Amino acid sequence: MQRFLLTVLIFLSLNSSAVTDFGVRARSMAGAYRAVANSNNIIPYNPSGLLKIRRIEIDADFQINQAENYRRIMASAMDSKLSSWGLGLMYIGDIPDANQYPMKHRGFLTSSMPILSDLLALGASWTYFYDPDKNIDDHEHFFNLDAGLLLNTYQGLSLALVLDHLLPKKGREKGMGLSMGMAFDFSPLVHILPLTLATDWIVDNITSDEKLNHTLAVGLEYIALNLIPFRIGISSDFLKDEKVFSIGSGLIIKSFSLDGLFVQNLSVGKNREWGIAARFSF
Repeated sequence: MQRFLLTVLIFLSLNSSAVTDFGVRARSMAGAYRAVANSNNIIPYNPSGLLKIRRIEIDADFQINQAENYRRIMASAMDSKLSSWGLGLMYIGDIPDANQYPMKHRGFLTSSMPILSDLLALGASWTYFYDPDKNIDDHEHFFNLDAGLLLNTYQGLSLALVLDHLLPKKGREKGMGLSMGMAFDFSPLVHILPLTLATDWIVDNITSDEKLNHTLAVGLEYIALNLIPFRIGISSDFLKDEKVFSIGSGLIIKSFSLDGLFVQNLSVGKNREWGIAARFSF
């Protein structure tokens, strides 16, 4: 059964899901995070990722986007330790500079359940997005549903499959996206090598009648001395012919960690992002 699921997920990875740019840790790996799932940043990427590491966690992120002139605040909490299921909550607010546009709000209510065991998890997220675009007079409130699968193996390989925006779109909302992620953690095989390699292949809107927008992201995370994480990533948007480079580092002290982020658009030099995040895990 496990071999069959592995084969199916690898086949699906040739097709793949929706572009996401939330969270300092995930962005440090260029968004190649759907199968990594080692912080609350996983909530908007893959709801099934809550069960990859059993924990109680509180997260806070702050990002500045120079290109689009906004600041992003994120706050989240999750629990996958006190019961067999996982539950996560996340709030994201986009604050425009100089009050050029109204503030945008996003909310995620996420749950995940094991299928037979934690080796295979199924998750779903109810999502809310408030986008009061004063130049467009249609919908401002958007509700939708995301679903994901995460397969973990004892050898360090993880595979993720995610469908986002499952409900029919309305107004300016995008259509359904499909994404696939793969991550390999070397530490189960080589204990002295705390290195994770990850890749995500993303199709933002598989319902579009136009040319599909594919994005490929590749990321790396190395944790030196169980104390200092180093993350690096690059993503390529094939439709826009655009590449984005990201890098991040931080500090881990027992149950507390602090992380920083820098993102550079390699196609448009003035497009940059900075971020900082704090996390408490129990």
